[in-house]
Amino acid sequence: MESSVHTYQSLPKDVLDFLSDFDGMDFIGGLIEKYGANPEATSQILRLVDEIVLGNVSLENVPGELEKITGLDSSTAQLAAVDLLANRVLPIASLIGLNVEGQLSAWGADPSEFKNIACLAVPAPIVIPEPTPLHQTLAAKGAVFSDPIMQHRLELIVASYRDGVRTKEQAIAVLMRSVKTGGLEMGEAEAGKVLGLVGPVDTNLQIGYQSTNQRIVTNELVDDASGTEVPGKSGAKADHFSDVDAAEVATIAEAKKSALEVPTLITDTKAASDRIVAEAKLSFPSGEVRTRFDHIIDARLRDVRDGFGTREKLEASVESGGVGMSGASLVTAMEMVESMDAMHHLALGAKMDYLKEKIATEKAERIEKAEGQKVQEAQVMSQRYAEITGKAPTEHIETSPARTSIAIPAAQAVADRAQAIDTSKVKAAIEATKGPSAVVTPVMSAATISTTASGRPIVEDIRFERKLAGPVEELRMLTLSDFRRLSSDPKQAILRVRDKVELAAQEGYEHRIAAIKAWRESPLSQMYVAVSREALMAGKSIVDALAEKRSRGEEALRDDELHAVVELNGVLRF
Repeated sequence: MESSVHTYQSLPKDVLDFLSDFDGMDFIGGLIEKYGANPEATSQILRLVDEIVLGNVSLENVPGELEKITGLDSSTAQLAAVDLLANRVLPIASLIGLNVEGQLSAWGADPSEFKNIACLAVPAPIVIPEPTPLHQTLAAKGAVFSDPIMQHRLELIVASYRDGVRTKEQAIAVLMRSVKTGGLEMGEAEAGKVLGLVGPVDTNLQIGYQSTNQRIVTNELVDDASGTEVPGKSGAKADHFSDVDAAEVATIAEAKKSALEVPTLITDTKAASDRIVAEAKLSFPSGEVRTRFDHIIDARLRDVRDGFGTREKLEASVESGGVGMSGASLVTAMEMVESMDAMHHLALGAKMDYLKEKIATEKAERIEKAEGQKVQEAQVMSQRYAEITGKAPTEHIETSPARTSIAIPAAQAVADRAQAIDTSKVKAAIEATKGPSAVVTPVMSAATISTTASGRPIVEDIRFERKLAGPVEELRMLTLSDFRRLSSDPKQAILRVRDKVELAAQEGYEHRIAAIKAWRESPLSQMYVAVSREALMAGKSIVDALAEKRSRGEEALRDDELHAVVELNGVLRF
């Protein structure tokens, strides 16, 4: 039976998670390689799976759609359709009402071949348990959350205090934590009031001991009359906090303090994931689940997913695309990844502040240097005018660009011009201005239009004037060669690109947006996007992909230019 048409909003959350997991991308890549399909069809096949799930493409039409997308012959396309439905639609068929097994049987496939494929089951109805005495006590005092998950968390924390698992200080600290790390974000006074509603269990009441001369000292019974220890029911010994323990606690506190005072910019998310696994002592049932954990941590540290989404993915079962974590290991992992994320953003903010200050300083220095050079060029032009005309200039002389070559600095070009000037002629021109000079009144003849013998005026051809491109047009036409002409140092080149953006921004914020869009449309930016896509499809790093291009003699970014473009993209945002 075919399902009705769905929308993304109407699909169950488990289905959406299944469609967006990394395994789907890996499977499509393997499918293309297995049947020799066009590698560029990856995104189209992923889209086809979505259309099947939404009900826009019927199951019997899948081979024909694959044939059009991949260019395979009809028989190969049907084999590929069997693999696609069995691995990417069958696991969620019961949740969306698709008879995938019937369609596979119609194509001659044996359904028993797919019995090992894990399928997502229809979730069982939620059974609301009877309210516990603790819940009734808290509800009577008004300590109730509208979210049942938050209410359950509150009851667990309060119960741990009531049963003596946590001290009051520890329970308050947990209640004050962020929701992302297992807390409820309460204030200290509010948390104390909640705990005051339920007092701790009286540990002096020991079952099986009727003597009133016994008391509890560090979880052991001591007879007041004899002073001798009486073994408790558990037989546990007293905890002794030695000087060595105190030194260890101080060392750990100092290490945490140093870590908080010196934020670290995380550039290797895999190393961060390894650290979490090592310090939280995590274990995984398979290498695939460990890889899935690495991807979840990577998505959090790159801000692809927030803390709530990260916790949901870690808590989700392995069959539904999660890791299946719970309890203390989940809390520890979340605390570590949220701490790393906070430190990363602090370090990133500090780095951006440093770069902004550095760029502003360098820009001010360049402006000051340019003003001084402009004055020097004006002096040279005045001397040049006097040398050529024999007269001292009586008004401002417009300067011409001093740079004649990228290899020759502008200051050096101005100095060369100054040395080439005949100073004796300049002095003579200045001396000539000191004496009286005759006033010459020019006589202009009447304007005439030259005519031909027939009497018709001569019309000259129309000539178009070349117009200079503004900063937005320059950014839109920026190629790799143009980028290298800006400066031999890529870091200086991106500063000049940013200057163009800031120049456009002086006309208004909409001009800044236009300049950033122009940069993204430029041949240089499109070259970076294209090589990033090629590296992703080939499963290799961008550095390796660029190295292969250079080895084939193709025009490609150098490694330092790549880092500069990446940094520039990080700064040029709306």
